[in-house]
Amino acid sequence: MPNAGTSSRPLVSICIPAYNAERTLRATLDSLLAQRYPAIEIIVSDNHSTDGTAGIIAGYADRGVRACPPPPPPAPGEPSYIGAYRNADHVLRQGTGEYLCLFHADDLYGPDIVQRQVERMEQAPELGAVFARYAYRSPAGEPVRAQPPALPRKLAQTPIVRLPLLLNVVMIYGNMLPTPGVMLRRSVFAQVGGFNEQEYGTSADLDYWLRVAAFCGIGIIDEPLFGYRLSESQGGAQYNKLRTTLADMFLVLDAYQKQPGIKVSPLTRRWYATLRAADEITCAQNLCAAGRDDEARSRLGQALPTVDVSLALRRPKLFGRYAAGLMLWLAATAGVGRSAGRIVLWLTNGWHARMLQPVSPS
Repeated sequence: MPNAGTSSRPLVSICIPAYNAERTLRATLDSLLAQRYPAIEIIVSDNHSTDGTAGIIAGYADRGVRACPPPPPPAPGEPSYIGAYRNADHVLRQGTGEYLCLFHADDLYGPDIVQRQVERMEQAPELGAVFARYAYRSPAGEPVRAQPPALPRKLAQTPIVRLPLLLNVVMIYGNMLPTPGVMLRRSVFAQVGGFNEQEYGTSADLDYWLRVAAFCGIGIIDEPLFGYRLSESQGGAQYNKLRTTLADMFLVLDAYQKQPGIKVSPLTRRWYATLRAADEITCAQNLCAAGRDDEARSRLGQALPTVDVSLALRRPKLFGRYAAGLMLWLAATAGVGRSAGRIVLWLTNGWHARMLQPVSPS
């Protein structure tokens, strides 16, 4: 790869950052090698893995999969691997195609995803990035009960989404742009630059998509064109079980609201306050489970009054967070926050486990 006889089609570089991906990488590569779009190259950046990832990449060399040069070594005091977004920047820079896909080493890609994204890019040269929607999959790659949230109507009906709209929607619904299903114009990547992981941590991707939307615009194909694996061992799942500080998403959204010329509607601000309060409740839940009742009670005392209950009632998950927050506040006040926090965690984990169960074939 690139494949011969495809000079009339723009080359697509499928860039895959990988770290300890031996359990899933083969299935991912097989799904990408089955793409109906012929003009592709597949590049994998092994982020100093300690398992068999490097050997798997080498085993696909005769099918055109290329291992890119190793990413820069970690800085002194860092883990044995570099940050995920630094590795993403590294592998994207290896792509030679007009379009760059940032796909992940644990997801399963339908055969039409690249073709559909190229078609959208070719139809609208002003687009800097095109996202595809996804369906959830179990760790074994099977369909599961859980369904991703529907794309908000404003995003689904807007062919070219620019910064003001994207910012307002994310402040209401959270980040709904799936990084492992994005195609970038290489010229846009060169001008917008890389991910700002140092400032925005786990939400450096959201910052990047907002930057692209400010620079040119993004598009979204509102169809599930790839399978997103869900697992309790994923970094995001583990992080949310432990964290006692607000999600990094709020760092990004707070910063963008302060930019000159940005307008946010009063209704968006009400939603945002409620979304932020729900995340504070998640932090307080983890504080309770750790036996830190006083801190949890203080956080809940500040968060609960900022919930717009009339808005929360429109979304069962948000209202569920609010109800859990009230229960946790009472428990922390009574000195039994640890027990209550662990009960809520147990219920939440049980629900997640049920949602990860494969769907029985009909």
